[in-house]
Amino acid sequence: MDWQAITSVDYWSKLNPHLTISQGQDGATGPQWPADEAFAAALPQRLVHDGYFKMPDVLAPADVAPLVLAMETLREGGWLPAFIYVYDEAWQVFGRVRQALSLALGDGYRQMPSMWAWYVEVSDGAGGWRQHRDRGPESLRRDLSPTAMTVWVALTDATPDNGCMYVVPAHRDPDYRRGGLSDAKLQDVRALPVPAGTALAWTHALAHWGGRSSDFASGPRLSLSIEFQADDVPAWEAPLLDPTALPSFEQRIALICKGMLQYRHMHLERFTEGDVEMAERLRDEGLPLPLA
Repeated sequence: MDWQAITSVDYWSKLNPHLTISQGQDGATGPQWPADEAFAAALPQRLVHDGYFKMPDVLAPADVAPLVLAMETLREGGWLPAFIYVYDEAWQVFGRVRQALSLALGDGYRQMPSMWAWYVEVSDGAGGWRQHRDRGPESLRRDLSPTAMTVWVALTDATPDNGCMYVVPAHRDPDYRRGGLSDAKLQDVRALPVPAGTALAWTHALAHWGGRSSDFASGPRLSLSIEFQADDVPAWEAPLLDPTALPSFEQRIALICKGMLQYRHMHLERFTEGDVEMAERLRDEGLPLPLA
């Protein structure tokens, strides 16, 4: 990777001039997804019963298109999809679900320094991440409400043909409360195909994975995710971030490097020792607080 380019605001601005890179700007932008009374009333039971919920139309097509274009440009340039987080617009996506996250995690929830992005190609050999749980059942309260959640947003239609998300709903998962990978029956697995602009949110105890793509898919599956936690429990991962503010450019690069190091066991084995050393240096320079 071109590590000199990575640290240049000018380089990224020229690569995707239709997107912006600000310093410390308010992260609240765009309309809020309407978490109405019916949604709020059903949410506690839905989280305990299923372990996830869906938010349709978080992004309109006009909001999705610039991000998709940027991720295509990143791919053409040989960059990992996670470099979309260089730009304001990727962070601002998650400001739109603030009301829903407040209902799920409580007011004052925090953003964890964990995010990623995916470009699942049209290919029988491509797919999302294998079955896993994020933090596991330790992230649940005694009443099975969550202290930590992941929000995942589809930037293209996610279908069974291009690797949509799959989950084992909490009430059908014999290991939901005790951890480990589920012995759930295949019939209990639930596919979650969603149109572009839809957000999914799940607890960190939920067993989930991205499906396998197909040579016959109509297009790739592009998506973003960020993790969040309640503010009344110890940090699951430090440093916690203010979800109402955009990170500085240096913090964004540090967070992307942190993700590269944290998730390289999933599909980033191609890193050289030099790449790892540079990613560690930029992570530590941009995130000077101790990392969990």
